[in-house]
Amino acid sequence: MPRDNRGPTGKPATRILLWAAAGAAALLLLALLLGPPSFSAAVGPRPLPDFARKSTVVASAFTYARDHPGDLEGIRCYCGCMMHPHGGRVHQSLRDCFLNGEEYEPHAAECGTCIGEALDVQKMTLQGLPKTEIAQRIDQRYGQNH
Repeated sequence: MPRDNRGPTGKPATRILLWAAAGAAALLLLALLLGPPSFSAAVGPRPLPDFARKSTVVASAFTYARDHPGDLEGIRCYCGCMMHPHGGRVHQSLRDCFLNGEEYEPHAAECGTCIGEALDVQKMTLQGLPKTEIAQRIDQRYGQNH
């Protein structure tokens, strides 16, 4: 008598295994695409302070800076903060407009240039542009007046 290889649902066991493998592969792909979350502690990402939530646009830029500070590192800011001290320091890159070490920097909350540049970096990064090209495009777009 031939052996019946059906699973608990009555379907052949190989079909169930194939679906389970496909589901696991899909979850793995999703995890790779999303990347690791930004955690400052076991409780999750640092919440945004009030000044970083004054509008949805400002909150979007601060959230991006918090979650992807390396994308803003090395990008020149054209608001003047890299030439004149803010809060006792001269900014070295666009990242500094949003973050001062691990703390939030209030400067960008009041600066349309910083917000615009950060959201442009986010858009170009999502388009898959390399950082060198992103930096060039930021320089072309915002550096015209400086």
